[in-house]
Amino acid sequence: MLNKEVNVKYLWIQFEDVLAPALGLTVKERAVYSYLLRHSLVVGNARVPFAVTAMARTLSVSPMAARDAVRRLDDLGALRVVERSKMGHVADMRRPEKIRAVRPGKKRASIFAEAGDPAAGYVGSDGFLEKLGAAESD
Repeated sequence: MLNKEVNVKYLWIQFEDVLAPALGLTVKERAVYSYLLRHSLVVGNARVPFAVTAMARTLSVSPMAARDAVRRLDDLGALRVVERSKMGHVADMRRPEKIRAVRPGKKRASIFAEAGDPAAGYVGSDGFLEKLGAAESD
């Protein structure tokens, strides 16, 4: 269980504007990450149990495509598969600002670094959306 409430709006902005482009995620990988993010961090859990076949059916992709997406996300550090079995998988989800592959230096990634506090993705953070708006107008 996470000890703080996650600001979903900030989390989704990080995912769509920084993480997905920086990692070069495909549409299927984005769908899988979104699905797992929705069932973990958004509801307050860092660890999510899931079945690849059920997730694939929900996302309307083949089980092999879903499995490949989970493996690539694991390789990129977006999640960490803790357990694999025929009964299902268990993964630790990482918040977008905690993923090592996304380095400050790109325009939007540096906005997250400027936000200061590493917990800036939580409710109560001020100034981030204004900085994002200022960067959008550049």
